[in-house]
Amino acid sequence: MVRALSRCVAGALLFACAYCLLWAISSSDLAFLACNGRFDLFAANPRCRQPPVAGLLAACCLVGAIGALIVGGKCSGGEPKRKDSAS
Repeated sequence: MVRALSRCVAGALLFACAYCLLWAISSSDLAFLACNGRFDLFAANPRCRQPPVAGLLAACCLVGAIGALIVGGKCSGGEPKRKDSAS
């Protein structure tokens, strides 16, 4: 159950990561002239802040997806059952 839930969460986070990467590419293309090609988290123009914010969100979603897969692998429901050779 935990493994399936973690895979669903990881899939959703990977989808969000892809969306944020597309957002970063799109917003940097649209704001390139207004920002003179310089993007910063603390820029005065809000358009110049969007690509770094989208990049940070994409990185956080990717780390979260990897973490969900790791948690799902560790919570696999106990150790696998072994067959006894002496029956």
